[in-house]
Amino acid sequence: MSFTKQVLDKLERCYSVSKLLIDNEVHLIFSEEEIGGSCYDYYGKDFQDKRLVWSNGGGTMSIVPLPQRNGDFIAVQAFFPGFNARQAKLVWCHLHHGVWEVHDYIAIPYLHRFDIAEFEDKRYLIGGIVSKDKKDRDDWSVPGCVVYAELTENWNLKPKIIEMPQPIFMNHGYTRAEIDKQEGYFFSGNNGIFQLKYVNQTFQLTEFANMAVSDAAFIDIDGDGLTEMMTIEPFHGNKVRIYHQTNAGWEMIFEYPDDIVFAHAITSGVVKDQPCFIFGCRRAKMELVMITYDQKLKRYQTSLIDQGCGSANVLLFMREGQQWLASCNHTINEAAVYRLSMEETK
Repeated sequence: MSFTKQVLDKLERCYSVSKLLIDNEVHLIFSEEEIGGSCYDYYGKDFQDKRLVWSNGGGTMSIVPLPQRNGDFIAVQAFFPGFNARQAKLVWCHLHHGVWEVHDYIAIPYLHRFDIAEFEDKRYLIGGIVSKDKKDRDDWSVPGCVVYAELTENWNLKPKIIEMPQPIFMNHGYTRAEIDKQEGYFFSGNNGIFQLKYVNQTFQLTEFANMAVSDAAFIDIDGDGLTEMMTIEPFHGNKVRIYHQTNAGWEMIFEYPDDIVFAHAITSGVVKDQPCFIFGCRRAKMELVMITYDQKLKRYQTSLIDQGCGSANVLLFMREGQQWLASCNHTINEAAVYRLSMEETK
């Protein structure tokens, strides 16, 4: 496996990235975490074209495309460093005649991760509140929760935010994943991983795994037909582990052997028909690592994508038959992409 890095830009505390399709062309949206931070749209050949989305914003934890809206998206703003997020909100962004228009949508304090999910022909906003309130960075006495709201096509109409009753402490992680051929929505925190379900026109939140998890990703990495789970443990943790499904629950079968600090970025996907997990760390060696499973040797293998980069979030995507990895290299204030190839690194 080889990885060819391309630095797109220097962005202060680059934190979030998303892929958009605008007129069938792939665009990447990178945004800064820093107070007063900016957000940019990268497109064109090798993403060399750049367009401002907003300035004087920042605190962007998540960016989610709006379905069937030709590149419109909503994003978190004002979730600033140190979990300074009492004023966090969602903004709606629309490209109009080559200029991005940004509109305040709705205030949701401490909203960290969110998504748009469709159930029975209705679209819902679903989101993870990291904590309902905080006195300071280190105050985790108040739990977070999961919220949802039914969406309409009228973006001037504020949706009604409904809070699920189950507490999730340090509610940091979210992922959408297919498990046992069914799509699932998973939130993770210090008291476990929880699955959000829609049953009989009602949302239900149930415990999926009882362990302290910062973030999780899922894929059938070994090809046995069962989904594996990779976790970062605990909150902003120093352990990356892979679990296998058994009748008794989740059994740990692999732990990344090197010492790591502040693991944060995580994803899963398929690169050239090879299922993989990817994770990144924001401190110490600041490595970005791919994990695959060797079918001949029957063991997990790790490949170093980069080090000294300090990734906060990553995104795997395809463009014109080429596999790419976008990375928010937060610690070194960098927006980057990597071309992925099955060729050996020279």
